[in-house]
Amino acid sequence: ASTNKYWAGQNFEKSAQHEFEWAQFLVQRQVVLQFYKSLAAQTLKDVAEQNFKTLSDHLKDITALKKAGMATSYDVLRVEVQVSEAKSEVLNSQDNLEVARYKLGEILGKEFEKRDLNGEWPSFTKINMSAVKKLDLSQRADLLGLKEKVQALRDQETAQGRYWSPKISAFGQYQYYNNINSRFSDADRFREAYQVGLSLTWNFFDGMGSIAKSHQASAQATQLEQTQRMSVLKAQQEFEFWKRKLNYFKTVYESRVIEVEKSAEAIRLAKEGRKAGTRTSTDLLDAELDWFRSRAGQVNAQIGAIESLVNLELSTGQIIYDFN
Repeated sequence: ASTNKYWAGQNFEKSAQHEFEWAQFLVQRQVVLQFYKSLAAQTLKDVAEQNFKTLSDHLKDITALKKAGMATSYDVLRVEVQVSEAKSEVLNSQDNLEVARYKLGEILGKEFEKRDLNGEWPSFTKINMSAVKKLDLSQRADLLGLKEKVQALRDQETAQGRYWSPKISAFGQYQYYNNINSRFSDADRFREAYQVGLSLTWNFFDGMGSIAKSHQASAQATQLEQTQRMSVLKAQQEFEFWKRKLNYFKTVYESRVIEVEKSAEAIRLAKEGRKAGTRTSTDLLDAELDWFRSRAGQVNAQIGAIESLVNLELSTGQIIYDFN
């Protein structure tokens, strides 16, 4: 029983260490994800403000063109609606940035994160997808912790199951004493005494306490075994899901980069065409709106890919991309 209690203590210690390692890994990846979410919110706010400024300038131009008889009320109303929507989007993007900063501060243990965020977006071409082709849960810290805790409870169950067996203990005692006088230095008066023996204790009935403890340890171990099994199944499903999501957002991001470049070229052609009289302000406005949408789509694809990557790391328990 004592040996099994010792083994149980060892396994509980190992389990606690693995749980601590998993908590560290989880917080680190949460900080990474929330940082990029906050950076994305900040970028989207800048895009929304730039969009609002551009539309406001267009509204001034189209109003002047209407006074000159070169534009219609329809053109003015169309731009006014777009300006109103852009203003609402600016307010929404500011709120999203504040909420993202609050969440980042919460993860960092602060009331609020006030610093301006600066950082580079990760390069998705550097992601080693070959490392995540096959799921390997042998080194995932939280599952190792569960496994060791199950073993510890089984050891406890074995230890508590010895309640029908007698407890045998060996003991020994040695005494060197002087009970004749009070002098410490009188060696002739000192005597020796010792005893050794075995002690047997057999508890036939303890109010069913030992039986209850044994059954409790068995039930807890069974429950943790099922929790471990569910965690493995969940990890397998999350691995497949986030791997597919990562591939999807990588593809979307690559297409959005091309769209941003094409939209920028369309804006240049629209400006040149307006100077030459072959394009109108409406054409330029549409081209600029396409650029803003493509830029926002690029940022959303980036943060989608990063979220998929972080969740993929959490499902495997391994670092796939070094964000430092």
